[in-house]
Amino acid sequence: MTRRPHMPHAIKMAVGTRQEWHCACGCKGWLLFGQTEFDHNPALMNRAFDPVTNTYTPDANDPAFIQAFTTGCHALKTFGPGGERRITTRGSDIGEAARTTSIASKHQAHLQAMAAKQCGQPRQPKSSFARRVAR
Repeated sequence: MTRRPHMPHAIKMAVGTRQEWHCACGCKGWLLFGQTEFDHNPALMNRAFDPVTNTYTPDANDPAFIQAFTTGCHALKTFGPGGERRITTRGSDIGEAARTTSIASKHQAHLQAMAAKQCGQPRQPKSSFARRVAR
């Protein structure tokens, strides 16, 4: 994957103007330069990437897919609520990326185990109790 492309100032201005200089989360916070962070929605890790042309679909700097947040709201969206209500990252950008990676690795291990099975072989008992009953 390529490095994150630079976001030009004109794109940031277009996003701020579209949101009327309010935070995208709806907290009624005003966007002030120096305290404003721009977030790709959907996140770049969830977009299709073409390594030949080095581009994302939709484009990484398309203002329609960028939101402006205050610093605190952006951290909440990216990392989750943390110790506020629960100790989890479920629903946050980083938590969902980790969950997707975990599911993909477990699925790959399952596919390898199924490919290694030989057709017609009896199943192995799952517990010692099952072996005692089968005798």
